Amino acid sequence: MFAKSCERHSYGPAAVACKALMEQGSVEFPGSNAKCVLACLSPEMRFGHEVSVARSMFTLSVGTPDRGNVVKLEVAEDQSGGGMFMRMLVEGY
Repeated sequence: MFAKSCERHSYGPAAVACKALMEQGSVEFPGSNAKCVLACLSPEMRFGHEVSVARSMFTLSVGTPDRGNVVKLEVAEDQSGGGMFMRMLVEGY
């Protein structure tokens, strides 16, 4: 059993990210999705192929000190349905 969802709360720019995750994201490997998101947001961050991301939480600031976004990325076990999930929350400042 698996599911994909993306809540963008009518925020236009989020539609591009949601579309990419829905089309390209792996249901079976949320840790791989998280590695891709981290590499996109922080190009100097690199993971080797042998690195696995599981049960992790990352917080990144993207933008300038005056204007930008805080991105919270979580990979964890889904207690209700089994398996793993990736959750990304973006808050502007």
